[in-house]
Amino acid sequence: MFGGANISGSSALSGSTDAANNGGEKATQNNPCGGQSSATGDSDGNIVNVAKSLIGYFHYAQVHGTSLIGSVENPDKNGQTDCSGFVWLALTKAGYKTPENMQWFTMPMEQDAKSGHKWFKEVSSSEAGPGDVVIVNTGGGEGSAGHTAILEERWKGDNTKIIQMGGISGSAGVNESTFKASFLSLLSSGKPVFARPIKK
Repeated sequence: MFGGANISGSSALSGSTDAANNGGEKATQNNPCGGQSSATGDSDGNIVNVAKSLIGYFHYAQVHGTSLIGSVENPDKNGQTDCSGFVWLALTKAGYKTPENMQWFTMPMEQDAKSGHKWFKEVSSSEAGPGDVVIVNTGGGEGSAGHTAILEERWKGDNTKIIQMGGISGSAGVNESTFKASFLSLLSSGKPVFARPIKK
């Protein structure tokens, strides 16, 4: 009916689909610094290096404050922090804007990415790459109602590698995981927000 059976795979419609599917590849190019270049700036692979240097550090506790982690310059491996405290430390050590003394949690982080832009600028999933931050909130985002982590690679969905504090049962301190394994419990009522850190 309507001649649909006569449309070949090389039709203009098929070409439009290919262009739409490949458009992101043309707009995003590899950055020699380990990130991805995009219209909104660069993701920063250096953040990943700083985050990886902290793997195995800290005991999980829903508390904040630099006094609980030692110091920015010399973190105490046996200190205490949570997911947003770890992200704060990694970004601070990498030279990005952060509030004093870890004065944030996942909801203010998300809100800032969407409108305030003191510390973050929201980017799309197609732009998100190494060193960008992923945040998922449900309700007010406090305690177990929110989680955040640093992307270790370009966003590719559930199996994207992340570096985080907590996130999975039995994790010993800062650890590597995948987005789905760590955020699954929040995804029934929350959705990921991708935040690009802002340099000092």
